[in-house]
Amino acid sequence: MFVGIHTGDKPDPRTCGFAKFGGEAKFAEDGKTLKSVVIEMQVDSLYTFNGNLTQHLKSADFFDAREYPTAKFESSKIEIGADGKGTLTGKLSLMKGTEEVTIPVTYTNGTSGFTLTGEVKIDRTKFGMDKMTEKISKEVTVSFVIGEKTDPNSVLPK
Repeated sequence: MFVGIHTGDKPDPRTCGFAKFGGEAKFAEDGKTLKSVVIEMQVDSLYTFNGNLTQHLKSADFFDAREYPTAKFESSKIEIGADGKGTLTGKLSLMKGTEEVTIPVTYTNGTSGFTLTGEVKIDRTKFGMDKMTEKISKEVTVSFVIGEKTDPNSVLPK
């Protein structure tokens, strides 16, 4: 899921996400210590509350889904304390750019599986998404939950 701030028409903020994604989490031999995370999103699966906005975000003005069909995060460092709080550092590849990001995360691993939750703000212009900066904030909040099923309808405005 990601959230952008728009200075014009409502609703604001604008909550969006990707319906198709996959990834892999690797663990140490103990089965509890998270060693690496890879997440890949299919950009054409982008969804919003409005069909016209969805198509505009997929266009060359923003994500350019035809030219850049996938976005990817690949961890390079995971630091999680005994309380389950920590950071996930890695390379985020989106459109024309790849940037290292450090994401504050919360991690749990129990008998029913693991979850990893995080949220970070990125500057969309560092990835080549530099259109309409006068109307739409350059800073976008990206959040995720791994290990828990999410219904896209639960995060979109009504």
